[in-house]
Amino acid sequence: MSRNLIDFARVAIATGFALRQGGVLEICPVPFLIAVLVRRFAVPEETALRAAFDGPAAAYLRDTRRWL
Repeated sequence: MSRNLIDFARVAIATGFALRQGGVLEICPVPFLIAVLVRRFAVPEETALRAAFDGPAAAYLRDTRRWL
């Protein structure tokens, strides 16, 4: 299971488009997309979960991977 299936799908689609274009330069933005998704969305969501659900959130975050 993954906590960020929508973000994973976005990265998979971006990677697919980049590979379809066939160049190395097209794949270069994908790591930046991952960094933005983690810093802008995943980390704040995890912080909000910890603030709202403390113990259960900690167990969920420990047992469930951020990415597949």
